[in-house]
Amino acid sequence: GVARWALQAAMRLPESERPQFIMLGLAHPDPTCRLRAAIAVRDGRECPDRSTMLQKMRIDRFMTVRREALYAMLDASIEDRREWLASSLLDRHRSMREAARYYLTHEGAQRPVHFDIRAFYVDAIEKSADDTLASAIAGLGETGQRTDAESLIKFVEHPRPKIAASAVRAIAELD
Repeated sequence: GVARWALQAAMRLPESERPQFIMLGLAHPDPTCRLRAAIAVRDGRECPDRSTMLQKMRIDRFMTVRREALYAMLDASIEDRREWLASSLLDRHRSMREAARYYLTHEGAQRPVHFDIRAFYVDAIEKSADDTLASAIAGLGETGQRTDAESLIKFVEHPRPKIAASAVRAIAELD
């Protein structure tokens, strides 16, 4: 409670004095402190250490902090934005994958180049390391076609339970 109160009080300081407190908030073990600091980063576009803070937020274990980083990157250049959105397609949390798909699809409607999300997941499964394989399988289950279920059957007996469970859920969603 004290850390939350201190962070809230620090947000009332002049902008030049906030970054050090925001970094402390992002490093705090309390997820509420990290979320409040993440919101401050998203809103503080002029912060000199913003890119460092966004990288820290990007790998946070708390999904809502990662989502704040994703939202902050929506104002970035098209290349940076697309790179963040594409990497978020392989996030372990479904909500992050859905947000990334939404913004990539929205971007595709405004630009002549269309981002093929299903093809992205198929490619990611072929090239994926074990750390993102479960997310790639889940993403294909969320966006694929019924015929994709057959290509996922081989993962049902994967030695890592997380990957096998992801494959079972994806097959169930597809077929």
